Amino acid sequence: MMEVGWLFSLKFLSFQAIKNLRIHDLMTQPETLKVLAPLAGYVGFGLANIVLFNAALRHIAAPTAFAIWMGLALTGSTLLEMLLGSLRFSWYQIFFTALILAGIVGLKFTAGNEVRP
Repeated sequence: MMEVGWLFSLKFLSFQAIKNLRIHDLMTQPETLKVLAPLAGYVGFGLANIVLFNAALRHIAAPTAFAIWMGLALTGSTLLEMLLGSLRFSWYQIFFTALILAGIVGLKFTAGNEVRP
């Protein structure tokens, strides 16, 4: 779910606001935290993505790991957008998101059956 955190930190990241920050503002204005928090999330979640994806690659094949990683990111971001209200609730989206989850479960169960050279 680090990918979902990374995606949402990227969504709220404003390079223009960061560019306009001054060092003096960091000490005197607490609202600068709203500008820097998405940047910290972007870096932190991005590093966690790399570390955790690397750990996954040690146990399953790269195509399977990537499919699972992206499927979970898509599912998590869709459901979170619906919960936050920025994406309209739709039974069609719920159905197709469930199909993605079923595919992820299927990939996970069949990941051990791959032939490795």
